[in-house]
Amino acid sequence: MSTDFTDLGVDTQVVPNTTIDLLPQPTDKASVLQQKREQKINTLASKVPTSNNLTDTTTYLPDNTYTSNLNKVWNDEDVTGLQSAVNAALQYSLRHDNGNYYYTGEDGTEVPYTGPVQRLYGYNTKTGDGVKFGITRGDITSSNDRFTPTIINGEEYGWESGPEGVDINKPLLFDRDGNPGVLLPEDMARLTEGIIHGNQGALEHRLARRLGYADAKERLGSGFTEYYDSKFGVLGNPANADTEISTEEAIKVGREILNKYAAATPSVDISGLTGSALGSSEEKPLSISESINQRIHER
Repeated sequence: MSTDFTDLGVDTQVVPNTTIDLLPQPTDKASVLQQKREQKINTLASKVPTSNNLTDTTTYLPDNTYTSNLNKVWNDEDVTGLQSAVNAALQYSLRHDNGNYYYTGEDGTEVPYTGPVQRLYGYNTKTGDGVKFGITRGDITSSNDRFTPTIINGEEYGWESGPEGVDINKPLLFDRDGNPGVLLPEDMARLTEGIIHGNQGALEHRLARRLGYADAKERLGSGFTEYYDSKFGVLGNPANADTEISTEEAIKVGREILNKYAAATPSVDISGLTGSALGSSEEKPLSISESINQRIHER
């Protein structure tokens, strides 16, 4: 686990990555390939989280800047691990029907969900050279309202993006009814957003670090630290993903990764969510993840 992140005001325990005991070496090629495949899957799910996730504290970064932990679940997952986790989270996309919410269970039937909800969103920028990912309230019909000043339940809500910020005509994520922003159980949305923003690889692609914080705030608008130079910059390039792990296996690994970071994040609880069948599929290579491709669109 990377030790580049030093939390302020808290004790940080550095836990080494879990190692995998080597099995007796097989002799035939098929068995060797299967063992390597199983080891890759086990390795993805075994990295141990160590930081101050989703808390009102601050972390100094290696470039001598600092960032809030409120929207971060610190991790160093590689492209396969990150995409597997996001893919697994998207399986819990909710259907909204007259005030009731449902996701699809493992047996294909709809499972009622009665807790709070939020929308996980993604957008291209007005200049086309960046993307923003984040979460917003769930009692709106579209995440576009996050960037459109309006009145919701008698309260002012929404902040217009800067001249180079979010273009609400270019959403990347959609709910099951085709509206911008995936509707998710609140803690699943918060956990997923945190894993995205707290990924070490994604941090290196934040526009605010390149533009400078004052300039980024003026040009991008509210939430300027959540902008990245590209979709692949934040989620990883699919060309670097492990093609030996099928989509179905990736979702299984992703669930284990989500559970691992949820256990290290006291403010979230996803234990009540049963398995979802939306990710079940025939054996396929892992690209940017089939579910992500279905929901993240280039426009």
